[in-house]
Amino acid sequence: MTRNLKALGLTLVAVFAMSAIVASAASANEFHSNVEKTTLTGKVTENHRFTYETGGPAVECTTATFSGSPTVKTTTAINSTPVYSGCTVPSVFNAPAHVKFGTCFYQFTINAAENKGPAHLVCPSGTVQIEVTIPLLADCTYSIGPQTPAGTTDYANEGSTPTRSVIVQPTQTGISSSYIGNSLCGAATTSTTGTYIGKATVSGDKTVGGGQADVWVE
Repeated sequence: MTRNLKALGLTLVAVFAMSAIVASAASANEFHSNVEKTTLTGKVTENHRFTYETGGPAVECTTATFSGSPTVKTTTAINSTPVYSGCTVPSVFNAPAHVKFGTCFYQFTINAAENKGPAHLVCPSGTVQIEVTIPLLADCTYSIGPQTPAGTTDYANEGSTPTRSVIVQPTQTGISSSYIGNSLCGAATTSTTGTYIGKATVSGDKTVGGGQADVWVE
């Protein structure tokens, strides 16, 4: 009888342990939508700011839109194409700046244990690069190639079911880039100390049938 109870106890321990493992795997953080096909749109809520090097000129954009179209309800990575406008260099009399993204896009990912993760800059051809131009500064043109910078992007839910949205806040560091121009563009023609910060709210629409989708992270 005692031996049977011990065996039963060991069995229950094993079952509980397996249940804990399954629950842990099931609770991994992911991006969610209540429909399979979602059209995502992100809008700036805090200016997005790119700095070429530590202490160097920064380009700040007041307007940016981010778009993406995931085709599954749950995923750990979302591709998003940005369009920037209203960009200036505040430290240089608000000199106009222009950002060209070409065919590049951001790939936002999320860690299993928290609502944050690395953001990847992807350029499908492998040669196309982002260009940031400041005409007033001797036509400084910064080129930023595909990479995964240090730092993270944080995600937080906003609103309530069934019309939630997601706040996306990148804090990227160690960005590699280069420029053509003169010394007004930066101390060196290549840099690995660039930064990118900003904040946007991403909402979803049902790709099929219309109406707002419920999007969230957890």
